[in-house]
Amino acid sequence: MGKNTVKVVRLKKGAEDIILENKKLTIYTRWIQDYGGAEAGGEVIIETYDRKTIGIGIYDGIKPIGARILSITEIAPISEIIERNIMRAYDYRKALGWKSYRLINSDGDLMPGLIINIYNDIAVI
Repeated sequence: MGKNTVKVVRLKKGAEDIILENKKLTIYTRWIQDYGGAEAGGEVIIETYDRKTIGIGIYDGIKPIGARILSITEIAPISEIIERNIMRAYDYRKALGWKSYRLINSDGDLMPGLIINIYNDIAVI
């Protein structure tokens, strides 16, 4: 298998209820039944216990975080999803006309674990 092969992370029974009902984008290792051989930083499809796809994300692999969901509505290459999420946030904030602002606000911009602040022409990540 190539390094770019997408792995499947399967959740424990009932974990999808916690994730979907509470709009959780961070999946804890205690909610994962099988990580499918995923490696830290790898692209993963997140499935329910009964093998229904609920999203795509990145496998974190460092306890207590297991994976981070970047899209629930669309399954596409992770690079496209990341670019789309960032551009959506950028377009929204840029329209406000501020010189200093929070470009990426973690879960609010479908980029869990990432915060980027802009101060004029400086970005702090």
